[in-house]
Amino acid sequence: MAKFSNIVVDIPADAFVVSGRVYVITESRYCKERQYNMDSRLTIGWVNDSSKKTMNPNSNYVARYPREFNAAANGKLAPVTKRCGLYLLSLALSQANGLYSTLVECCGPETANAIMDFANYSILFKSNVAKDYEHLMADQLLYSEKLYSDTWLSERFEKHLTQSQQEDFKDKWVRACTRRGITNVWLCIDGSNNDCLAKEVEYAEKGKAKSHKNCNICSYMYAVDAISGTPITERLYRGGRVDSKEFIEMMDYLRRYSIKVEGVILDRGFCDVDCLELIIGLKLKYIIMLKENTHGFKTMYNNHADEIRMKSRQAIGNGIYAISDECRIFSKLNQLSWITLAYDSRNGIERANHLYDKVQAAVSTANEALRVGHKASIDKSVKPYVTPIINDGAISRYEIHHDSLQAAMDEKGFCAVAADSDYGAIETLKKYDLRDKSEKQYMVVKTHLGGGVFRTHYTNGVSSKGFVAFIASIIRHEIGQICEQTKNELTVALRESNFICVQRTPDNTYMGVHNMNERQLALFAAANLEQGDIDYVALEESRRVNGTVHDQVHKLPVHDQAAQETQAKRGPGRPKGSTKKDASEVVDDTVKRMRGRPKGARNKPRSGSMQSTSSEKQNSTSEKRGPGRPKGSKNRNPAVNAKEKRRMSKLNDV
Repeated sequence: MAKFSNIVVDIPADAFVVSGRVYVITESRYCKERQYNMDSRLTIGWVNDSSKKTMNPNSNYVARYPREFNAAANGKLAPVTKRCGLYLLSLALSQANGLYSTLVECCGPETANAIMDFANYSILFKSNVAKDYEHLMADQLLYSEKLYSDTWLSERFEKHLTQSQQEDFKDKWVRACTRRGITNVWLCIDGSNNDCLAKEVEYAEKGKAKSHKNCNICSYMYAVDAISGTPITERLYRGGRVDSKEFIEMMDYLRRYSIKVEGVILDRGFCDVDCLELIIGLKLKYIIMLKENTHGFKTMYNNHADEIRMKSRQAIGNGIYAISDECRIFSKLNQLSWITLAYDSRNGIERANHLYDKVQAAVSTANEALRVGHKASIDKSVKPYVTPIINDGAISRYEIHHDSLQAAMDEKGFCAVAADSDYGAIETLKKYDLRDKSEKQYMVVKTHLGGGVFRTHYTNGVSSKGFVAFIASIIRHEIGQICEQTKNELTVALRESNFICVQRTPDNTYMGVHNMNERQLALFAAANLEQGDIDYVALEESRRVNGTVHDQVHKLPVHDQAAQETQAKRGPGRPKGSTKKDASEVVDDTVKRMRGRPKGARNKPRSGSMQSTSSEKQNSTSEKRGPGRPKGSKNRNPAVNAKEKRRMSKLNDV
């Protein structure tokens, strides 16, 4: 446990002192055997003076009272250990795909660094609550120059991260996606209608809230490449706006950047007449999951449910049975589509049993309450399957309505997917499974990154929170890609990367700690990182902490394998295959000149002539220079000529 001997703080009011040790009680439990409370104690420091009012804190105190510690340290004392695993991964991957450099270009270094730090915070702690940022990120290696407070971050994102900067970044990111080969995609689009109680948000309007409350909502849409799962773009729009119109605008936006949308894969939220008419009008391919109340779902269920339920002829593997047929999705729309009705036997049986157990338990609980003379109540979800038995004007007991319950149990496990063409049952379901990329990515935004709630006021604050969550989703997706390569689980990889750290030495500099296991090494290798990069970031952090001149824009050394191979030291002996080189490959400059005149040198023509005659050759070899100055030499250099004239004049005088 690290002790800060040069830091003195006041002993907290809720702390206790025993034999110079200062501790707080974190948990108190009553022990029946001993008949007194058993306390869990956490040591936070040691007494500093005889009055027992001040103390020297330890790292537990830093974690529990970060504000008081920073005030006492005056911001000059750096943490003993800084975790750098996620910092290294995010920097290496965002440096490779251009994410970080684009952020710096669009938003400036200070704001870009704050975005990267908050994105790492969201990934690591699955939250976007800014008030916890300063406490939880105290021992993390940061992009920013120092650990900023939640107030500073909120103000930075609200006032200094403008919507024009966000749009500029998204434009450049879409271009980067096209350069990476995302040019012809099946597009997965998902969205959410979040309740918005924030003030002065122009996007907040009355609409179809998922909470079914009569309140203002903000709508959020998110586009992902169905094949790779790469997040492409995001949009925040008015809650009262129809989703289908915003969906068309997003596709038009992508077309402007040469991303051709071959088809769309949509969930039940986009299953309405307006959306389908727009898709058909644009002549797009489509795969859409149908709602259970649509005409197409009901028709397929009534015609084919018994035909595919646990029938071997319709089995397609993994306990799924399916059939395709052509019919209308909506009764008011004459357009025919190919609808695949699928039955998941494993899921259906499990859900049917769960429903039966739920109804049975509700009836038993209600009847027991009636037996002892208490008032009985039935849950709203169970009422359709329960019949009350009335005697003498009062309910005497409840019974299960088996016909309605059986019908509900039979419907469990069925789903219907509509397609523009007859892809067949297997291919249609495979195409819809591509939507899993979008579902997982948007689940990450809503749950793992805290994007389900904005937790901020004002228009730009709400927009910025969605934008930062989008950046975090890109980084998390890139880490997930290398986890797939190394066959690591993403959550495990994130947890283990947090163990990689640098430590402060007595001279207030940092050095890398090289204790990585095989999984961490494999993850680093997949991200093109080396163990030496830990020492590199330790050196950069030492410069920052000690006030040495350094760049706010972070960079890692480029590990070019090809360049390293060419610079490798040559081994002894002749290179393999060198004796088999063709004569045309031999360069004259590399051949050592032998003694004597080169063969045929006297027969070479003069420079500037095609062929020399024999007389010219004889003159050229036999001609000797005569006495005196060569003809025309006085005209070569005026300075030389003047000097020669002075010399000749002196000779004449003599």
